[in-house]
Amino acid sequence: MSRNVQQQLWELAEPVVLARNLHLVELEYVRQKEWVVRLFLERPDVTIIPGLGVAPGEGIGLGECAEVGRELSALLDVADVVHHEYRLEVSSPGVQRPLRKLDDFVKFCGCQVRVKSFSPVAAIEPKGASPSRNFFGILEQVDRDLEHIEVTVDGRRYHIPLEQITKAHIEPDMDQWMALAIKKRKEAEEA
Repeated sequence: MSRNVQQQLWELAEPVVLARNLHLVELEYVRQKEWVVRLFLERPDVTIIPGLGVAPGEGIGLGECAEVGRELSALLDVADVVHHEYRLEVSSPGVQRPLRKLDDFVKFCGCQVRVKSFSPVAAIEPKGASPSRNFFGILEQVDRDLEHIEVTVDGRRYHIPLEQITKAHIEPDMDQWMALAIKKRKEAEEA
């Protein structure tokens, strides 16, 4: 049931987000202590730094999140998709941005990623390497035709079909990312 509700929520939220020239990265409908509808948004034109992901300072602002939240809250009240109390959260996906769609993988090719698959995937190189369900490495390429990604983990190459991916996100080297953020902040202060 929650999958159906999640899809309905996505269909209601996406036009609201697109109207503000933003991109809906992910939508979660989960029960924690209470039910939560959580949206992650970004600008479609964020700067991508090879190996690190989204550049520091490229996230959306609190005001933009609040505006989308107010508009979507009113829409959800009328649509009555969720039939119980819930909390609506709208935010940036953060540094460890999830990868959900084929275009997300294409956009972040060359970045360090963490990927989990439903079932073990055998390495294509070297032959005989143990299959794995958990991958932490570089997203080397995306094959749009075959709908799989190639991830290199410690010298082993894996072709992971998109339909096998249960979860994936950017996993940047945080020391490098923070050094870049500090440098950018200093440049902004000096300008």
